[in-house]
Amino acid sequence: MDLLPTVFEILHKKLIESFYEEYGIETNLLLDYQLYGFDLYDESSPNIKTYIHEKTGIHINGKYLYNKQRDYCKGKKEITFTNPYTYVYFKALGYENLLEFLNNINLNDEDFLAQQRLSGVGMKNELPDEYYVGYYYGEDYEIIKTKLTIYNNYQNVDWTLVYWENEEEPSQYVYRGIVAELRGTTTFYFAKEDAYTDRNVMISVFMGNKHIVNRPFIMGVYSGFDRNNCPVGGRIIFERYPSEKEQEASALSRDVDITIGNEVVNERIRVDPILPQTKSELSKESKDAVNLLRYEGRYEGYLIDPRNGDLKKAHMTIRKNSNHASLIFTDRKIYSGYFKLFGNGSVLYGFFGIRRSYYKIILILDSDFLEDKYLTGIYTGTASKNQPNGGRICFIRDVGVPDDDRQAKLLYAKNVPKPDSFLYDFFLGKKDLYAPSFSTLKKLNSQFGEHLNNEDLRSWSGTYLVYYRDEDIRFVNKEVLNIMEIGNIFLKSTTSVYTGNARIFGSGFLALNITKHNNADFYAQLLIFIGRFEAHEITQLTGTFNTLGKDMSPTAYRVVLRKSEEPYQKVKPQRLPSKGKQISSLFKPAELSELLITPIHSLKPGTELPSKAATTRLPESETIKPDW
Repeated sequence: MDLLPTVFEILHKKLIESFYEEYGIETNLLLDYQLYGFDLYDESSPNIKTYIHEKTGIHINGKYLYNKQRDYCKGKKEITFTNPYTYVYFKALGYENLLEFLNNINLNDEDFLAQQRLSGVGMKNELPDEYYVGYYYGEDYEIIKTKLTIYNNYQNVDWTLVYWENEEEPSQYVYRGIVAELRGTTTFYFAKEDAYTDRNVMISVFMGNKHIVNRPFIMGVYSGFDRNNCPVGGRIIFERYPSEKEQEASALSRDVDITIGNEVVNERIRVDPILPQTKSELSKESKDAVNLLRYEGRYEGYLIDPRNGDLKKAHMTIRKNSNHASLIFTDRKIYSGYFKLFGNGSVLYGFFGIRRSYYKIILILDSDFLEDKYLTGIYTGTASKNQPNGGRICFIRDVGVPDDDRQAKLLYAKNVPKPDSFLYDFFLGKKDLYAPSFSTLKKLNSQFGEHLNNEDLRSWSGTYLVYYRDEDIRFVNKEVLNIMEIGNIFLKSTTSVYTGNARIFGSGFLALNITKHNNADFYAQLLIFIGRFEAHEITQLTGTFNTLGKDMSPTAYRVVLRKSEEPYQKVKPQRLPSKGKQISSLFKPAELSELLITPIHSLKPGTELPSKAATTRLPESETIKPDW
């Protein structure tokens, strides 16, 4: 920005006067280097450099204003300032910008118009300055907030980094830069010569045409150096603000919007200051990378479907001499990803996802092949309907599946063959985990109200006894459930009353969704498999009860439902001893063993239960046989 000598004279005079008044200096006995704050000045004594930092929170070059004063004394026709220095000087005097300063000083009309033409401020064709707050992931594993201000019809740009180097007051480091545009992509170049720091920075963002008015966010990448002068880069997001005042307030707040923070967290690359001499020294993992070659090939995988206990099949291909792998999981979608070896090569990690989707799968496998063909481990992630899943998985290598993943996807649909003895032992007595997400259940719950009064549900109305093993494994809870014809449910325990609604959906599932506990907001679900049978055909059902335990951890119970001929009001909830005659007389030995499975707490992948998954109890003429 260029200032007329008359305008600079007033600016400089006001700064000096304000400085003297602030520190109570009556006569100018300060030498130039002490007054402006450069060279051998005393930092503990008054100087303009410290004064401006106290007023604005921004560090400046102390000699910069001194040099401009010398240009003025030499009679230069225009005094050229580079941002952020012009902006900082105006702000130290309490003005937002040059135009506000011009409107508050005694300047004749001729000089006022001449300054407007010189700087372009206040002209009709002038684009308004744009104010943004930026976010990126910084050195100390935290999100750094910045200020980006675009001036003078995209002629100048400032970028200010806000660091909380101490807990009481932020430090601000300002860059002045230039703008380069190319087909909607804008790049800001910040040179160390025009900044308080000694590092260059480049930011490239997509912001469309500069005349676009509605631009609440712009996104891009940055490239620069960290405090140790190591090259860094990463993602950066800028949020637009209507004024400099609001920009300043947001940038100086330590709060970070969770949505924006989620987009930039961990989105950072740092180049270590070490020059490797061999490929194995490229990173900590590179020495193990060559061992990934031994896993190249095609695999057929097996896992237990956490929803129903069935044995399911997966397919995986690891490409030769590449970091690409593909996985077809239980939802039959194709996941793409890669593997890495960690823990000195003892653990094989696979990271898989679907582009533009939140579906994610992580495989954690033992890196050693068992019997030269099995890879065993666990999986965890979100797959079908975004619901959390986890459990044991086993892959068999060299299965001869075609290279075409989509053809493999068709093969996946075939019946699962009878597993060999190793797979049988691997899965015997294990139950994988399935945790319906709260958001999914809540969404389903919001839909129940529209479809409660349906004929299918009417037939299942009535009073039921609900049995499940208590967290105190010495007892079995007997609770009373009433399903109303209109879809309301009431579940009564020895100490509590739960209310909610019922819904029949999918391939024969009865979902009992609890929304209130003693009239307070709550959420739990009993998920019961009813198949294609009518209510009058079945007197006993089994399912799962997903709720919160006494310590508020996610807990799942195996439950048995039995129809009761008694009215709801006459049946009393009880706690029955799990090994006593009273509970034993109610169930056959096989039924009792499946009812008394220990509750699952926290739903952590790899949790093992002492018995196989229970199956729904059907009439004597109907049985369900395990696949294996």
